[in-house]
Amino acid sequence: MDFLDSIRLLWRRRLVVLLGIVATGLGWVLVMLNVQTNYSATAQYVLLLPSTANGRATPQNPIINQPTGLVLGAGLIAAEVNSKDTVRNLAARGFKDPYSIALQPSSGPLLTIEVSGTDPHGVVAERDELLHRLDQQLRIMQNKEIAGVPRNQVIYSLKTAVNREAEAVPGAKIKALLAVGAAGALATLLAAVVVDNIVMRRRLPGDGGSPPARKGSPPHRGASSPGPVRRRSPDTEAQTDERPKARPDQRSESIPPEGPRPRPEHPDARRGTAARNGAASQSRDSDYSARRTARPR
Repeated sequence: MDFLDSIRLLWRRRLVVLLGIVATGLGWVLVMLNVQTNYSATAQYVLLLPSTANGRATPQNPIINQPTGLVLGAGLIAAEVNSKDTVRNLAARGFKDPYSIALQPSSGPLLTIEVSGTDPHGVVAERDELLHRLDQQLRIMQNKEIAGVPRNQVIYSLKTAVNREAEAVPGAKIKALLAVGAAGALATLLAAVVVDNIVMRRRLPGDGGSPPARKGSPPHRGASSPGPVRRRSPDTEAQTDERPKARPDQRSESIPPEGPRPRPEHPDARRGTAARNGAASQSRDSDYSARRTARPR
């Protein structure tokens, strides 16, 4: 089936196609009404050292002073906040939206926090809670887990790109609309093909499934058809009539006479037949002579 055949099939079953389009439109309306918009709240969390980390005599910009130890500290506190215990503790407090805390080693000790959900206020509140827990874990790591940290080398955090309102992410609705449209188009095409096959089979005669012959078309060779009918053209009939006919004498010479052939006689049978014929002739002559003698003169 090529493209033109498909177009003809869809045109024949345009009612099915129309119903499929209507059903797909209703599906899009349901998606717009039921699929909720996703919202996202993000922030960036950076670890920095004090400007006097290398000595009071040589102060340095904390953004420039980025030793590799800061990346390690960022990874430690991110792993703690991403743990299952923290996830269960947040869910117990009502923060059930999924979140992610990712480390960007190529950019230094930079953590990217993202919370997504259907409630814009809920994702903002959960993001703020995650920032608070990161600060809490940073203090615990430097005050309790690591003892004797110099005051001029205590790590602190810098929070950037913290939006007050959540941003709408329309990807969920777009994906749902595309999925409904693709499913509706496929279902419409399959329904049109199935309905067309059913209708065409019902139109076939009951002689084994051969399609009905159109007007002016040669008969279809099916299971019960006697075969193709060969017709002679006028030129062929004229050539057949112009063939030379055999003469009577040639016909008698070439065609043997009909009927049973005589059986050949034996020589003894021939002599016996001749003797019987001679005796019969003599008896007829003697009878004729006697009758002639007895006739009165």
